[in-house]
Amino acid sequence: MHAIIAVLRFTNDPEYSDLTVRCGREVFYVHKYIVCNDLEYFKKACSGKFKEGLTNVIELYDDEPSAIKLMLEWIYSGDLPYYEEYNHPPNFHSTTLDRFRLYAATYVAADKYGAEALKAEIERRFRYCCYHTISPQELVNVAHLVYSSVSDQQLHSIVAVACVTRLTELLTYDGDGSSLKALLEEFEELWKDLAQAHSPPGEPESHQRHDERGAPELNQSWDWSQQEPGSGPAT
Repeated sequence: MHAIIAVLRFTNDPEYSDLTVRCGREVFYVHKYIVCNDLEYFKKACSGKFKEGLTNVIELYDDEPSAIKLMLEWIYSGDLPYYEEYNHPPNFHSTTLDRFRLYAATYVAADKYGAEALKAEIERRFRYCCYHTISPQELVNVAHLVYSSVSDQQLHSIVAVACVTRLTELLTYDGDGSSLKALLEEFEELWKDLAQAHSPPGEPESHQRHDERGAPELNQSWDWSQQEPGSGPAT
């Protein structure tokens, strides 16, 4: 659906809105025709005799408001805005982990509400950044974030394959590999995923490290570790 209406932008304007989404202290004014075509949960909630269908209000109690806002932005436009432009004033300097934290929370929301295309987009961006652009320490931090806050196995797999691919860096950047060892001690599941990531020759392409020449679909604008405040949205 988002590909068809990619010229739109989520304006959060109550005028002509026919559905209100409340999340924490945030209120989002949306349109059923747009969100219900992309989000199976919303479609079911607004149909039949559910309370949401009668009141035209959906209450989301356990989600991060900024993640819900980003999910709605994606549904309307097909874009994932840069972190600074989206969530903070132009002079705000976030860390790489701040950016990944927002997109991880958005991934959880997309999984919960059935935004499969958005999940796939975040997976592609995670894969590119973890394989190519972030530092070893940042990769350890992102791995900790993913294994502590995301239950979905796909993001776990992406991080684990990146760790295997960059294992030499992870074992040497801090002198003795103590950061990686501490991570493995905290998350037993990561041990299992690392073992599985050591796939034999002929493994699926999606589990191999891509280089720029072999992955022309990966855009440098996806480098969340290098975004500058005020930059335009990723394309």
